[in-house]
Amino acid sequence: MGKMKNFCKIIGLGAILGAIGGVLMAPKAGKETREEIKKKAQEAIKKYPQVQKAVKKAIPAAKRVVSAVRSEGKKVIKSVKSSAKTVANVAKSELKKPKKVSKKK
Repeated sequence: MGKMKNFCKIIGLGAILGAIGGVLMAPKAGKETREEIKKKAQEAIKKYPQVQKAVKKAIPAAKRVVSAVRSEGKKVIKSVKSSAKTVANVAKSELKKPKKVSKKK
C-alpha cells in the first residue's frame, strides 16, 4: 500500500506542477499570474481529500484486477511452456529417425 500512496502523491504533485507551469506560461501580468497560481493552489487543496478518498476506494479493485491478470498470465506461461516442450520432443524424435536417401536415376 505504501507504493500506491507514494504513486498517488507523485501524480498529485505532477498535476499541481503542471497547472502552475500552464499558468506561468500564459501571457498575463505578474499580479494576475500570482492570483491565478493562488487560486489554482487553493482549488487543489480543496480537491485533495476527494481525490485521496477516490484513490483509496479504487485500490481494492485495482488489486483484484492485478491479481486476475497475474493469475491468467501464469496460466498462459504454463501453456506456452507445455507447448514448447511438446514441439521440442517432436523435433527430437524427428531428428532421431533415419533419413531416407533417394536414389537418382
